[in-house]
Amino acid sequence: MDIFHEHLVLFLQKDGLPLFCSIDLPVQIDFQEPKELGDFAPWFFPIPSNLCSILPGPNNDFMSSTFRLVVSSPVIPDLTVDYDMRKKTFTIVDQEEVTGLCSSIYTVGQSNVSSIQQNLQLIEDSQSWSDLSKLLSCERVQVVSHDGVSIPLVILYSREAHIHGESPGILYGYGAYGEDLDKSWCSDRLSLLARGWVLAFADVRYSLMPVVFFQLTGLHFPIIIQYFPTHLTTYCSMRNCAFSFDELDY
Repeated sequence: MDIFHEHLVLFLQKDGLPLFCSIDLPVQIDFQEPKELGDFAPWFFPIPSNLCSILPGPNNDFMSSTFRLVVSSPVIPDLTVDYDMRKKTFTIVDQEEVTGLCSSIYTVGQSNVSSIQQNLQLIEDSQSWSDLSKLLSCERVQVVSHDGVSIPLVILYSREAHIHGESPGILYGYGAYGEDLDKSWCSDRLSLLARGWVLAFADVRYSLMPVVFFQLTGLHFPIIIQYFPTHLTTYCSMRNCAFSFDELDY
């Protein structure tokens, strides 16, 4: 939560996904009965995808009506966005430059790569979200753990380099301290994606340091698992995620 002279900003989650909204102050409402969030006419900040990671920027001016966020996803390089809470509009201030894209890596024409770079440079004028979804596929599925708990699994791969049923995979898992696994944009992944690897991110539970790598047998294609152990539930959840990942037949 953050508070300003004329606005209250709430940090929310819905189905495990982040949401930000603002409420105009002062609140003109009768509090004699319990109220729902919708009773306060909140403005939910527009974001490009429900898979985005959202981090508040430096918002130190109490009198300001602008709230800055950094928005990112596995296919969207970091966006710096200013949300005008008074006018209910947004302005894209900047987007991280994408490097490492070339025709030899993603087997796409140089014209396509140039088009992507041009789009990233023109976002401030066009006010449209720019992403790499034409090159990279990113989806969120639910898999069931050993104890029946549903675990979100985000799967990322290159549309060009991925070979169905043959590409190797890496499954990342983290679940300590109520924090989700970081799934924001990371250019370090481009090398693996360019080689056809499938990357999956599982938000499991009860995990702590140190990091462990292992590989399960009995899978249709090789999956290297990175997770943070010391709790049986973590291991079982990661194991179930691995077999579910395999059964999804990527």
